[in-house]
Amino acid sequence: MAALSFEDQSAKVNGELRKTAQNVTFISAQGGSVHVYEHAGVLVAVHTDSKQVIWRHDKYRRYMDIDPIGNDRILFVAGERVNGSTFQRIAVLMNWRTGEVHKKFKVPRDTHDIDYLGGDRFAIADKKNHRISIYNSSNNSTAWEFDYRKHYSKSAGGGPGDWTHLNDVDSINNGSAFLASPRNFDRVMSINRSTKEVEWTLGEEDNYNIMRAQHNPVLLSKNPLTVLVADSENQRIVEYQRKNGEWKRVWGYRGDLHWPRDADRLPNGNTLITDTLNDRVVEVTPDREIVWEFHVERSTYDVERLQHGDEPAGPTMASQSHRFEGVLPTKNSAQSLVVSEFDEAYRKTFQIATWVLPGWVTLSEFIYLLSALGLAVGWVSVEAISATPLERVEARLPRLGLLKQIRQLLGGAVIVAGLVLIALVPASGGQTGLYLGLGLLAVTAGTAIVLRDQTFQNKAHHRLSIAVVFGLTVAGTILAIALVALSVLRHSSPVLYTGLALLLALSNTWLWSSYN
Repeated sequence: MAALSFEDQSAKVNGELRKTAQNVTFISAQGGSVHVYEHAGVLVAVHTDSKQVIWRHDKYRRYMDIDPIGNDRILFVAGERVNGSTFQRIAVLMNWRTGEVHKKFKVPRDTHDIDYLGGDRFAIADKKNHRISIYNSSNNSTAWEFDYRKHYSKSAGGGPGDWTHLNDVDSINNGSAFLASPRNFDRVMSINRSTKEVEWTLGEEDNYNIMRAQHNPVLLSKNPLTVLVADSENQRIVEYQRKNGEWKRVWGYRGDLHWPRDADRLPNGNTLITDTLNDRVVEVTPDREIVWEFHVERSTYDVERLQHGDEPAGPTMASQSHRFEGVLPTKNSAQSLVVSEFDEAYRKTFQIATWVLPGWVTLSEFIYLLSALGLAVGWVSVEAISATPLERVEARLPRLGLLKQIRQLLGGAVIVAGLVLIALVPASGGQTGLYLGLGLLAVTAGTAIVLRDQTFQNKAHHRLSIAVVFGLTVAGTILAIALVALSVLRHSSPVLYTGLALLLALSNTWLWSSYN
């Protein structure tokens, strides 16, 4: 698996290949929120065949939308530091092969996307002012605009601070319309440039089954209307086709995607996807097989192939339905529904935390940090409760034995949580080791809490406790070894599995100290 690390000094630019390469993949990574450059984004050009980084641009703080223009130029939106801690959004048009900058100008705050219209004209997705505008860079003027506030009610989108979250605009229909993506509307629409009327809309207000918090839609066909879109909040890529005024989902891809934010249909029928919270880009076939993958730290945002230009419109899935089965594979079991809810809550937590976490912490490693924190808090809490003068408290509450009851209830709840995770293993997809490890960790920690200062009424209870402690210790040790071996053999998530193995070892230590 190819990967790019910010600290990896071995990724040297091949100057000769940069001058001649034609099969090139451009990838932008947004970067974190903390205003330090250790958390900054990056823009790279990767030689698709060899997966060698042949160009890297990390001068700016953030990198958002990227558009290859011709063979040598690239247009991108970036965040630039000015005057210490102040930042501004800029658009840059440059020759990526030579490094020559052709144009650079300021765009509204938090702009995600800009589209080149030819000459000195650019279409801007103005997120700050909730509008699409055509900007003339030669005289710094606005030639045209579509203001969402004049066409939609306040209830259409998010709150006043982020009402539209307009994240994408593309010129379509030979320049007669714009395809726009106001993320917080959960809708994609075509806007006629002459009349400023909305020609058609994909998605409905509060109907999250169609799409939710989408990014970077692409119009694949005008007849019938076919749209490919990154359905970010639903963790999937979907393709919709409209016939007789009705939209129908014709294809989708989930895989292990976490907050995907771009999807392009290549001429060969494959789909190129940015998998943001997994810090990677993948190319998948119509039958959903990954045939190309590349990792870039700090939240991948956009991906483009040089030879196909900006937003390539490859064949629709309706035209290649013989190449895949099923519109969108679903998991309908009760177990899967619980896993889905658990997974969504976890991803939302990580999405918030990722802005301040170190660059090496990915979605997989984040669970290690949470587990370590939970184990530490639990251990300290139990020790603190145990150190409390229990006899004095119980003398005042003779019938309750309150602290001991609290400890027993806490331990029981942790054990139940662990058993639930273990029960969900069959529905966990490719995360069997993670669910099993966390489940066993919770059961072991809960048992340690229950056994703390426990007195046994008879030999049978004593023998049962010995069997439980011994069984959990053996199971934890075997699983810890298996997790480490898995990470070595698969070269996958070494921090996650090694960390989880260490937590299992610590929980075993805690278990024996509680029992003794």
